[in-house]
Amino acid sequence: MCNLIASINESLNDNRTSTPATHENSTQTTNVIPVLYVFFAILAIIDNFMICLLFLSHRSLLNQASNRFILLLATVDVLTVIIVIISPVGQVFGDNYPYPRDRSIGPIFCAVIGSEYFIWAFGFTSVYTIAILSIERLYMVVQPRYYKKLFTSSNVNMMIAGLIVLGLIIAMANPFQSRYEPYVKKPCKWVPLTKNEQINTILYTVIFVMQFLLPSTIISTCYTIIACKIRKISIMDVSMTHSIKSVNNRRVKRQVTLMIFAASIILIICWLPNQIYFLLVQLKVVETLTSIHLLTKILVIANSSLNPFVYVIFNKNYRKLMMQTFCKICRRRFWGLRRKKVHMQNVSILKQISKNLGLNMVMRNLSYGNYSFYTEWMYIATQSISVIRLKGLPYISTKLSSCMRQC
Repeated sequence: MCNLIASINESLNDNRTSTPATHENSTQTTNVIPVLYVFFAILAIIDNFMICLLFLSHRSLLNQASNRFILLLATVDVLTVIIVIISPVGQVFGDNYPYPRDRSIGPIFCAVIGSEYFIWAFGFTSVYTIAILSIERLYMVVQPRYYKKLFTSSNVNMMIAGLIVLGLIIAMANPFQSRYEPYVKKPCKWVPLTKNEQINTILYTVIFVMQFLLPSTIISTCYTIIACKIRKISIMDVSMTHSIKSVNNRRVKRQVTLMIFAASIILIICWLPNQIYFLLVQLKVVETLTSIHLLTKILVIANSSLNPFVYVIFNKNYRKLMMQTFCKICRRRFWGLRRKKVHMQNVSILKQISKNLGLNMVMRNLSYGNYSFYTEWMYIATQSISVIRLKGLPYISTKLSSCMRQC
């Protein structure tokens, strides 16, 4: 862990907001940032993996469109953090990272890996997934009649594929901003999109709008409309009587809506500083890799680790199923080890009893691990129990009977 922190500490001096950076930072910042970086990365992998495991254990949850999008969000967050750790950004290999020195492979490596293309492509997929979830909630609350027609199983699958493609398209500027220099220790260098500053200003502004401002506007607009609709429904409910089933359904819808709203707020809080700072860096208003810049990158990583906590805190059903999944894993692990230990003890006892009784064939099969030989052994063991009891050996008889029951 110390080597990992030290290597990430060194790599953070070469990072950028969406691209590799080239400036040094203060000693105090570089001592704190790597610890937070590793902490949130590991936490994001663990808790998002638990969310994926939850859906795999309860496949019926995937019948709902919102749960499919949440599964996509958890999967993308795990992939993002894993790529961050194994790429030059994380510098797990330290100074010995295997950069390609071949002139034919090097430019491809810098365009795809060195530019952090997939890291930010998956990140923007997460942003637009939250935006689609906001639209899904809007239709659920405001237009329930059109909800089932729009968010069918096939349409949701197409939306998921479209979100992944959209993220890959939005991050397409990154490969064009990474240049390969073969004679440098770290050959992937950051360059502007064009040599004209005015054109760069227009391009970077459009990129900022597409990457963050547009999905944030969609999220804000959707939840403003949802809030107004829920307020009207609450006023009408004062003078109306509803069945228990209707009340429970409405409560579940509100829980899911509140959960996605909280995830949207956290996403905006975590991504907004980074995106604004990135735009200012591109426009050459501020310098890169200051203490504030590094903290904005930590917030982006932290967003991936905070989403699962939002799901569990704001949704009672998720919380209950998560506890069931966790207990099931612990129970299988504990009982699996216990059953394996008891099984090996029984095999050892069977070998000894078989040897004492002269049952060489049974002992040979047990030694070879041929436990399917129990059918023949059962007949011999049943006959042997009566012989053992007649000889006054009740302890061995009890052990043999116990073995027959457990095996």
